[in-house]
Amino acid sequence: MKLYKIFLILMLLFTLFGCEEDPIIDPIIPTDPSEIIPTIEYNRALTIVDRAVDYAFAAETLNVYDNSADEDILYVNIEEFLSMIHEGVADLIIHRTSILSVSIRIMMDETHAYYLTLDFDASENTLHYSDFNFNQALYVEGESSYETDLKVVNGIYTEGQVEKLIDLDNYSMDIIQENNKYYIPLYLANLLLTSDALNVYQVHDTLYIVDDFAAFLDMPLSIPLDDAVNEQNLIESTFNYTALFMDHFYGLKDFYNVDSYLQELSDLNMDEATSIEGFDTLLQTYIYTLDDFHTSIIDYGLNGEQVEMVLPSEKFFEFITDLFLSGSFERTEDFRLIEYPDYYILELNAFTLETQDLLKQNLVDLNPEKDIYIDLTCNTGGSLIAALELVSYMTNDTIILDYSNPSTGEHYTEHYKVFEDRALDNTFYVLTSGATFSAANLFVSIV
Repeated sequence: MKLYKIFLILMLLFTLFGCEEDPIIDPIIPTDPSEIIPTIEYNRALTIVDRAVDYAFAAETLNVYDNSADEDILYVNIEEFLSMIHEGVADLIIHRTSILSVSIRIMMDETHAYYLTLDFDASENTLHYSDFNFNQALYVEGESSYETDLKVVNGIYTEGQVEKLIDLDNYSMDIIQENNKYYIPLYLANLLLTSDALNVYQVHDTLYIVDDFAAFLDMPLSIPLDDAVNEQNLIESTFNYTALFMDHFYGLKDFYNVDSYLQELSDLNMDEATSIEGFDTLLQTYIYTLDDFHTSIIDYGLNGEQVEMVLPSEKFFEFITDLFLSGSFERTEDFRLIEYPDYYILELNAFTLETQDLLKQNLVDLNPEKDIYIDLTCNTGGSLIAALELVSYMTNDTIILDYSNPSTGEHYTEHYKVFEDRALDNTFYVLTSGATFSAANLFVSIV
């Protein structure tokens, strides 16, 4: 959700005294929102519940605040939020002048460092990224680190436009500076400061920290909306947040030929929804029209039980049908190697962080005269690096991965190789279906 510009009107009431006949002059009260000055007040402390699997967080509470001009939207002190989440993100350098700068230092070698900085400018109400890869740079490995046998032996990098300026006025959101402290909405802090691995989710007086969407399955998410809450402001904030996210963080804006998601979503009357569940219905309908299976709503949240069921798109129906026909719902294991008299079937129903070890354990002492059928008919994706690990058993040649960052226009060509050749002499065949998706599709495109 996004916040609106808010201002506390300061009024000087002058009473003119004179003769009894003189009229009392009413003061002129400014009504222009730009004349309002917002104020921050302490609301309460949320209790932190750590649901992360790969990280451990020590903080027990997080203070949240009210913005006088943004009713019922919780704000956080940026530095307090970063202190709470620090075990799960990269080491940060924080500098306060007329702006608040949050920087990540990456050592290129022993003497040269590269800095990625996000500036919060309250006077201009802008976010300035020196490098929009800041969010990826926030990521640090958790307890379940992954060591791959693949090494990058060569690469080509094509520059893009990594600097980015986001004007929050466009999305009716505010950075509030008060007493040399900087405040933003909690939902915005979750987007900007938690890295790609983490999310925070507030339910009543509890703040959950999660790093796996499976954690949402047993959390109380679809809770009733309190009658006292300003529902219209909640809808407007959700609308603006959705537009901000899709304009700058979604990555497929150019692919869908969208100039502005503010306009795109407005054309669908999302900003005219009269209830939060009505907005959710419109948003779910729109997401289905994208035919992007990587994009989905995990949970509707407030009044989620009241959201009308939306029928998926035809393409999504076809995908679900293919999952049924391929037997996906009957398979209980991610990995199986089955030997038949004349061939092997390597059944891979997902690429996981365990795939590498399972390949090492199973693809040994095989009869090279037998063909190997790699069954990906029920594989809907997973770990990209695990897919590349499988390729290394099919060839000793360099594996080339070519990809782009649509948010910056950067292009990468990376060459991977395992230094100890392990490609098998068997002949490989790959079986796919309409349910083969994501990392599995990438694997097919490489081989």
